[in-house]
Amino acid sequence: MAADGASSAAAILSSVLENFKNLPASSPAHSSSHFHPSSGPRFDSARLFGRQRAVHDLLGGGHSADVLLWRKRNLSAGFLAVATVIWVLFEWIGYHFISVVSFFLLVAIVGLFAWSYAALMLNRDPPPVPKLELPDEVVLKVAKTLNMEINKMLNILHEIAIGKDPVRFAKLVGALALLVLFGSWFQFLTLFYLAIVAVHTLPVLYEKNEDVIDRYAQRALDELNNQFRKVDTSVLLSKIPRGPAAQKRED
Repeated sequence: MAADGASSAAAILSSVLENFKNLPASSPAHSSSHFHPSSGPRFDSARLFGRQRAVHDLLGGGHSADVLLWRKRNLSAGFLAVATVIWVLFEWIGYHFISVVSFFLLVAIVGLFAWSYAALMLNRDPPPVPKLELPDEVVLKVAKTLNMEINKMLNILHEIAIGKDPVRFAKLVGALALLVLFGSWFQFLTLFYLAIVAVHTLPVLYEKNEDVIDRYAQRALDELNNQFRKVDTSVLLSKIPRGPAAQKRED
């Protein structure tokens, strides 16, 4: 039984590789000409997982999507640089988060106090320190948004727990299994940094080469589905009991 499963898996893999050899080579001009941020997306072929929206819209649109897709290069590079510096400080050099934050706050407070005191003694203008205050509307809006999102998440977890949504259950189990696997390989900060690097590189790479990626991915998914259907059919046929006459003919 194990040998049959191994041979079926080897047949599937060889068939997929053989079909990939017959894929037409894509020209660089076609893949690069599809990326037109100003002209909007073109859905002239089947997209991965049936996607009908642009990558920018899938990322939420607005400033966050612009940063992730490097439409605002200074912000994107600055965010990635800050994340890299934080990762190097805490992961490679070995600083502690509370110590570093306290040190910078200490330097800032002492510097501002010395500047203000010197300006008072020398009859100069004090440092331009703005008065920070959160409006009540902003706090209420953030609290309401958090409340809605947390309740939505709790509702999803409740439906998964009582067995009403097997698809989300499978997705959750897969995501948690991946987190367990990657968590055993990396520290939390390293895993968080890798996630930041991934969200700042993979979406823009996909947007620039989505024609090629969609074509290869769709071809791979179709081929895997065909092979799995063949395996399922052969397994089902082998489990159907046959009469004595069919067995005698085979003998």
